[in-house]
Amino acid sequence: MVHPKSLANTYMELLPALRRRLARLFANPADVEDVLQETFVRTSRVDVGEIKSLKAYLFRTARNIALNELNRKSRTITSYIDDVCGGEVPASSVPVDQQVSDRLQMEAFGHAISSLPEQCRRVFLLSKLYGLKQKEIAKHLKISQSTVEKHMAKGILKCRDYMREQGYDGYNIRLVEADSGEISAERTP
Repeated sequence: MVHPKSLANTYMELLPALRRRLARLFANPADVEDVLQETFVRTSRVDVGEIKSLKAYLFRTARNIALNELNRKSRTITSYIDDVCGGEVPASSVPVDQQVSDRLQMEAFGHAISSLPEQCRRVFLLSKLYGLKQKEIAKHLKISQSTVEKHMAKGILKCRDYMREQGYDGYNIRLVEADSGEISAERTP
């Protein structure tokens, strides 16, 4: 049986490596610290006597918590987009059917983002949600700027394809730099 003291010792030994691994996933250092804290709390509650490798268990737990947090954040994009777009136009100036259509379209776009591959979604969100520039994303994720550009292009294409699959054939997704805060879909002729 693994003694709780050895769990704490193993955690402290692995803390720098865990922090580096999580820093690849999150732009905000506070998010990394939150995941690290949650990892320790969760592992300290479990009977670790059956665990063969504490190192693997700690890394897997941290990874699962991080992925859950990233998924939660990407689901909030739909709500965020809805909140931003929903409050800009008075209800009386746009017909109800158009409001419903716009809402469904923005929801589909949120789902398109959340359906992107993990690394692609991470790059996309760091750019569009956190407002990081491509060079900052490359440094943060320890990948080349060219890879960031490829992930952004892939994300835009996959989102466009997803929207077409959902029946938004005449729409072209146009993403503008995060500084302007603009994410829109426009009908193309």
